[in-house]
Amino acid sequence: IWKVIMKKSNFIVCAVFLFAINLLADTEKQLSQLYFSVGEKEEKSNNASLALASYKLAASLDESDTKPLLKVGSIYFQQKKYLKAEKYYQRAADMDQKNLNILLSLGNVLSLQDKNDQAIKVFEYMLSIKPDCIPALGNLAKLFSANAQYKKSKHIYKDILDVDKNNVLAIFNLSLLYMLFGKLEKGFSLYSFSRRKMKSDEIPTRDIPLWTGEEDLNGKILLICSEQAFGDIFQFIRYAKVAKEKGATVIFACYEKLKKILSLCPYIDLIVPRNFKGESCDFYIPLMDLSQAMKTTFKNIPCYDNYLYSDKNLDEYWKN
Repeated sequence: IWKVIMKKSNFIVCAVFLFAINLLADTEKQLSQLYFSVGEKEEKSNNASLALASYKLAASLDESDTKPLLKVGSIYFQQKKYLKAEKYYQRAADMDQKNLNILLSLGNVLSLQDKNDQAIKVFEYMLSIKPDCIPALGNLAKLFSANAQYKKSKHIYKDILDVDKNNVLAIFNLSLLYMLFGKLEKGFSLYSFSRRKMKSDEIPTRDIPLWTGEEDLNGKILLICSEQAFGDIFQFIRYAKVAKEKGATVIFACYEKLKKILSLCPYIDLIVPRNFKGESCDFYIPLMDLSQAMKTTFKNIPCYDNYLYSDKNLDEYWKN
């Protein structure tokens, strides 16, 4: 019967199957487990409505089991029905008050609904159970930042690093806080370090020396590799002008869609595709790392009257 259900997804056959389960089960607990199994199979088949119905039946038959409640909450969470997910996570948390996984799910769904004060209480409760619980610490730090309680957030990220000194996400978020506090050098340094540790495909690397800011650029060819979104590129491309002022020939590897506007920048000698390897270049550097390499502080942020330019023909077109 189950093979027929999987092949046909026939609701009548499914109803017959569930009726057969009722006949086979000796106890409500056993019946609950059977419904839970049906729910798992339906969930794997991406049949969310039948999975939900099966898990809810399982939950109603065995009120001591949190697994069906978590499954219902998880499906609602994936459907972005956060209020419904909260209801089931809360029921599970009331049944098993020291289960960190349940509490984490509850805290996350509360924070997604901007119920920050409630979420903070959940994560603080988790820490009362396990003081070095990194997921609770990380979420708590994020919520304090969202509430503009930046100093609290900073202390928590430091607590995380006391437990796990290589926690990349904590280093990354701490770097943003240092920038917010105006400590740009330290912030950019931690930012670059954390992103390299993340080993993201978004961070460009090349088989030529990385420019660290210490090497003389006069007469050298510097390949700057674009990364992240267009807004970040428009902000940080100003550092290419600084590199040009240091005597470098500046090559910029960027997205095709930005080629037209950035080719108008007189300090960029050559625009190349983003996957350009740069074998003929002396150094390379990811765009966002230029701020660290040039030891940026509030006093020396590159500030020009113009570092982005428009097409003169288009200027005239829109004037008329």
